[in-house]
Amino acid sequence: MTFTIEYPLKSANGRNWPGIVAIHPDAPFKAAVVAQEAYEAQAKLNPLTFLRTRLSKSERRDMEITGHEIEVQAAVEFYGVDESIYRAHEATRMQRGYDGLFQGMTLAQIEARMLDRKAEALHFVSANRSKIEAQV
Repeated sequence: MTFTIEYPLKSANGRNWPGIVAIHPDAPFKAAVVAQEAYEAQAKLNPLTFLRTRLSKSERRDMEITGHEIEVQAAVEFYGVDESIYRAHEATRMQRGYDGLFQGMTLAQIEARMLDRKAEALHFVSANRSKIEAQV
């Protein structure tokens, strides 16, 4: 897992760097945000993954899609939210932000790609449940 700190971020609920997660103290669904950011921070510890996500929009998009599906599954697991509504919300955020990373993709395409990662997301949340809980 990663090292998590609370920090009053200006434009996000969470941010990550290799091995480090920063979470806004007032972030909604904090455990879900921690799960998503921790997945990405953990992935970036691998130098090849870090470089690929920095140099390739496709690789970064794939990591973000998986990370946000992890957030969806963690929100369902920890807070009992409606999965499809939360996924739609995350897809909308990705489509509107991320410096145009998802430009040209419809919400339906983003949601479908997220749904394709559901099994991987469930596995990550299950395997890291106690670590996620300990960091919120």
